[in-house]
Amino acid sequence: MEMIVLVIAASTALSAFVAIGVGRYRAGKSSSDHNSVLGYFFSSVGAFYSFLLAFVVVNTWSSLTSAQTNIYEESSNLPGMYYNVSVFPDEDRIALQTTLKAYAHAVIDHEWPAMDRGEASPEVNRLLEDLRRQVLAIQPQNPQQSALYGAMLGHMGKLAATRRVRLNQAHPSIPTPFWIGLIGGGVMLIGVGMGFHAPKIWMHVVLMAVLALVVSSSLCLARTMDHPFHGGIKVPPTAFHIAIRQMGESP
Repeated sequence: MEMIVLVIAASTALSAFVAIGVGRYRAGKSSSDHNSVLGYFFSSVGAFYSFLLAFVVVNTWSSLTSAQTNIYEESSNLPGMYYNVSVFPDEDRIALQTTLKAYAHAVIDHEWPAMDRGEASPEVNRLLEDLRRQVLAIQPQNPQQSALYGAMLGHMGKLAATRRVRLNQAHPSIPTPFWIGLIGGGVMLIGVGMGFHAPKIWMHVVLMAVLALVVSSSLCLARTMDHPFHGGIKVPPTAFHIAIRQMGESP
């Protein structure tokens, strides 16, 4: 978060200083015709860039909310399996319930920090395999157990699938060349704005500083939301804390 604030402040201050220098250099040299020519170009470029930037912000926000939804869907499978196995013998029940709790704790303690680096946790990998092995080893003995066992298999499949989605979402969805184009477009837009002439230097400085502030903050916001498990707006593991409480244990 500190880096984001620094980038926004630096770009705003740099634009203001450049605007001061340009204003002093061009004092008395610009005309209304000059502003009119630049105005048409600035309007066209600005409209296209605004549309492109808005598309990126909306897309990254959608990715962030999708990650949150997927996490709650993933974690909800844990208490479902926890209570479904309660009708089975203690040997199967205790082992599976213990592993389910360990899985939830491992996701919070190990996988969340790993996803901050774009990685998966080997500990969670191992526990997921243990869960799969324990579920497949259960042998239903009556219709009630058979019905709940089918539900457990469904929960197991959804747990593995939603975890894969979560790990994929730990990586940015917008490619680097696209970001280079966005940053380059923002620099070009501010550069064109520097060519305008204002009656007072301070007016031009304020306008350029505001433009740089809007562009840089929008880019930083989109960049942060494109990493759902990294940065200042990362998704917390709240859903897994809730699942742990639902399984009768304090997080």
